[in-house]
Amino acid sequence: MKLGNIFYLLFLWLIPTLLLFYIYSIRKRKRLILKFAELRLIEKISDFSSRKIYYVKAVLILSACLFGIFALTEPKFGYKWEEFERKGIDVVIAVDVSKSMLANDIQPSRLERAKRKISDLLSIVQGFFNAL
Repeated sequence: MKLGNIFYLLFLWLIPTLLLFYIYSIRKRKRLILKFAELRLIEKISDFSSRKIYYVKAVLILSACLFGIFALTEPKFGYKWEEFERKGIDVVIAVDVSKSMLANDIQPSRLERAKRKISDLLSIVQGFFNAL
C-alpha cells in the first residue's frame, strides 16, 4: 500500500488531543455534578444510558477523525496500467424546443427542420465512421 499524500499524517496529533479533551471533559462534568448533589442521590435520579451515550459519542468522533485523516492520505492499493485507443468523437446537439419553434412562418416548421438537419448530420457521421 502506498500513500498518495503523506502530509495529512501530520494531523494524527489531533487524535490524542481529542482523547485528552474528552477525558478532561468527563472528569470536569463529574466534578460539577458532584457539586450539585451527593453521588448516591445522583445515581438514583440520573440515567446511566446518558453517560453511556457520551462515551459512545466520544469513540465515534475519535474514530471518524482517524478514518478521515487516513482517507485524506489517499491510500493506494496497487495499480494497473492500461493503454487503450479511443475511437470516436463527442458531439453535442442543442435544440430550442420552445413554442416559437412550432411557428408556421416557414414550411415545414422550425422544429421539423431541426429534426431533419440532426438526422442528416447523424447519417453523415455514421457514413464517415463506416468508411474508416
